[in-house]
Amino acid sequence: MFSKKKVQRPNFPVNYPSGVCVHTDKDEYFYINGKYRHVIVGHRILNSWSFPFIIESSEYALVKYPRSAPLGFRDGSLVTDISSGKTYFISQRLRRPVQTPDFLRYVGLKLKDAILVSTEEINLHKDGEVLK
Repeated sequence: MFSKKKVQRPNFPVNYPSGVCVHTDKDEYFYINGKYRHVIVGHRILNSWSFPFIIESSEYALVKYPRSAPLGFRDGSLVTDISSGKTYFISQRLRRPVQTPDFLRYVGLKLKDAILVSTEEINLHKDGEVLK
């Protein structure tokens, strides 16, 4: 029988490479982007990025990375705002309303592929042009 290995989190500032996801001892997730860290506010956003691994860290190890704007959904995500029923395609960090099924067919997606999200989550993205 295997026991869960206790993770040693660094208690000193660390230089993390850009593009990694870090989980802290305060149970927060961050995306490291250059010299900044972007908080990941929910599991739907975290899952949209499909990080191959997540680094365990202490909050103190991130002290040199100032907090920046929260991270939104990964480009290429199809999301539906559960309160309005509107479906958006995330591209260039913008939410682009999908108004015809032709667009979905063009990119090889189906409406059932959409992630159901809250208004707060979709509002992390600014409006982009309508996709037809």
